[in-house]
Amino acid sequence: MADFRWDPVNGQWVIIAPNRSQRPNDFRKSRHHLNPQDCPFCYGNESQTPVEIAVYQAGEKEGRWLTRVFSNKYPAVHQNCGANREIGVGPYRKGDFLGHHEVIVESPDHKTSYSQLSDDEIDAAFQAYRDRIAMFAADSTLTHAMLFKNCRAEAGASVEHLHSQILCTSITTEKVRRRVERARQYHATHAIDVISAIVEFEISDQTRVIDQTDNFVAFCPYSSRFGYLTSIAPTFGSVGFNELTDSQACELGHFMRSLVIRLETCLPDTAYNMLLHLAPFDISADQYYQWHIELFPRLSNPAGYEWGTGCWINPVAPEEAAESLRGH
Repeated sequence: MADFRWDPVNGQWVIIAPNRSQRPNDFRKSRHHLNPQDCPFCYGNESQTPVEIAVYQAGEKEGRWLTRVFSNKYPAVHQNCGANREIGVGPYRKGDFLGHHEVIVESPDHKTSYSQLSDDEIDAAFQAYRDRIAMFAADSTLTHAMLFKNCRAEAGASVEHLHSQILCTSITTEKVRRRVERARQYHATHAIDVISAIVEFEISDQTRVIDQTDNFVAFCPYSSRFGYLTSIAPTFGSVGFNELTDSQACELGHFMRSLVIRLETCLPDTAYNMLLHLAPFDISADQYYQWHIELFPRLSNPAGYEWGTGCWINPVAPEEAAESLRGH
């Protein structure tokens, strides 16, 4: 059972989830690729995972799926956690909160990166992302969702078969609330949401822009926390991620795949993370907080200064990173 605990010193919630230690770990067993016959995410091994919540197929094709969604077998949070309330524990607080933890497998074949997905698979994956976020956003008991991808062991993946996760809870963390509050203050001062302001500046400046499509732009942020950090944002105004059309979702998926190909060309076999940043569901933030995606390789681990201050040291200037990625 997940245990939400409040840290009064650092002002943040921590999830204690001992069952997560029971997860399989392909990478501990071998640095070689896992045999697909032994992979729980490969086609034909569906009985090794919880019952599917959603399946995406190519058109009316029956049988072989493209993208499959199911509850995490080792969830960090639980759907039926209890009373959805807080209680005091001495100087601490403990939360009995609701949550969902889902896995989205983007290919029936044993693929390990976005760069290997077919057109149909990437289309289905991003439509699944949109649909699951829309489902959670419509649930009045939930307040925030984080969609993320850990690709390869160094990025936190325990199963090498490509997959993403959605972790949705009935609380919103302090970090997310502070991020949204800063966006609200920026909008109040400048009459534009901060993501759109950044997008407009980066497109006009071009120094850090990597690539652009009809509806999306990718750039290395001016104050990048990590080397080769890439932000992907819409260029068409405030439309919720869950409101993307099929065409826009597919365009975004193809764009993301091309960016990962660039990244892996510059940094072969690199581990990477993808984060989808969304506003909390329980506030009206459409005017001042725009959804966006962060993609970044795992080139180094945070050390003492980063852990102690929260201030990141990035050894690769974003201008240099963007130039390198543009070249591929």
